[in-house]
Amino acid sequence: MSKQTTKAHFAIFEAEAQYWIGHFGLNDWEVWFEHGIDEEHSPTVVATCWINLHARTTIFALCKPWGAAKPLTEEEVRRAAFHEVCHMLLSPIVDSRIREDSKLAKEVYESQEHAIIQCLTNTVWGNNNK
Repeated sequence: MSKQTTKAHFAIFEAEAQYWIGHFGLNDWEVWFEHGIDEEHSPTVVATCWINLHARTTIFALCKPWGAAKPLTEEEVRRAAFHEVCHMLLSPIVDSRIREDSKLAKEVYESQEHAIIQCLTNTVWGNNNK
């Protein structure tokens, strides 16, 4: 049985994402937040974002089922928000239209994108003294 995120978790997720959007100067984007997506996804997915680079719009979503092996804590919710903002930050270089050429190219880009995000999470987010 998976854990479920609450309205309080969603408020933390939204506030953390807004903080990092400002921190990285991504203020020229139109941003929306959703809570409770229940689409089929990997059991490790806890949040997601949909980005339209050309319209500079993003929808950030916190999943209701917390499928991660990690505990459902405020810190992990904040970490998930940071992770999703990093996708927005990196979107100009990993735009899906660039990656559509082949499945292998898409996998390589996604792997490298997540490697950069993990580096940012371990250095920037982990050492931030807000």
